[in-house]
Amino acid sequence: NLVGQSISQVYLGTGSRLVHKDVKALRFLFLRIAFRLLGVGSIPLGILAFGGPWLFAKVFGNIWGSAGSYLQILCLAFLAQFMVVPLSQTVNLLEYQDWQLKWDVFRLLLVFSSIFLTFILGGTHWQAVGAYSFSTVIAYGVMFMMNLILLDKHKNTFLGSL
Repeated sequence: NLVGQSISQVYLGTGSRLVHKDVKALRFLFLRIAFRLLGVGSIPLGILAFGGPWLFAKVFGNIWGSAGSYLQILCLAFLAQFMVVPLSQTVNLLEYQDWQLKWDVFRLLLVFSSIFLTFILGGTHWQAVGAYSFSTVIAYGVMFMMNLILLDKHKNTFLGSL
C-alpha cells in the first residue's frame, strides 16, 4: 500500500541516522509510528468491520454483500499488517536479516498450517478465512515483538560499546 511504503521509507531514512547514535530514540520512533498507524488504520477498518456486508451491498450491489463478510473476518489481519509492515525495516537497520528469514519461514508455516488444518478438519470456507486471519494477526504480532526485542538487544550492545 502507498501509505505503508511512504511511512516505511521515512522510517528507514530516520532510523538509519538514529541506529548508531541514539537507539533509545529509534525505539521511541518505532513505537510512536506503530501507535499512529494503529490509530489511523483503525478508523477505516473499524467502519468496514462493522458495516462491511451492508456497505459492500450498497456500493457494489446485493451480490457483493458476502465479500463484506469476508472483509469483516480479515479486518484485524489487515490492521496488523498495516501497522507492522512499514516498521519491519527495523531488522535491516539493526542488521538482523537472519531473524527476518526465520520470521518469514514461521509465517509461511503458520498460515499454511492454519488453512491446511481447516481443510483436514472439514472446516468451511468461512473458517478457513478466519484461521488465515487469526494466523496472520499472530504472525504480525510476533514480528512486532521481535522488532522490540531486537531494538532492546541492539540498545544493550550499543551502550556496551561506548
